Amino acid sequence: MPYLSPSAIDANIRKLKAKEVLEIGCYNKWKQDRTRWFHVPAHIRNEVDKDLVSFDPNDARTHGVPAAVLLFNLRYWIKKELKKATDTNVAHEMSPSELNRHLPFSVSTIKSALKTLEKAGAIIRTSKNMSEYSLPPGEMQQLRREAKLKT
Repeated sequence: MPYLSPSAIDANIRKLKAKEVLEIGCYNKWKQDRTRWFHVPAHIRNEVDKDLVSFDPNDARTHGVPAAVLLFNLRYWIKKELKKATDTNVAHEMSPSELNRHLPFSVSTIKSALKTLEKAGAIIRTSKNMSEYSLPPGEMQQLRREAKLKT
């Protein structure tokens, strides 16, 4: 995962252990071997398939994992709306507090990711009062084609 640094991976492993989502042990024959062994408890493995979080690895390299997850979700919801809409002026609400209820990111991380995507031109804020976002026109046309609708 070239978009994650070794220290970020280690920090997340420690967080997962603290939340008892990951068990870590040292089962090496030689004392000087510092290889860590990981195990995901059965009750966690059974829950994983129920709540998948997806993202495009290219977006993660460019914008970071939280932003890539938000962008993936925005594309999903806009594509769904484009199937019903008659034009490409479709936006979707991306409220940080609401997204926090469904995604494993803090509200501040979500706000930061939205700003990163907006600054990069990957998303467009459509309302100053609400957290409504859309995609650039070229990408909207591409999604419309993918949704098999007329442009």
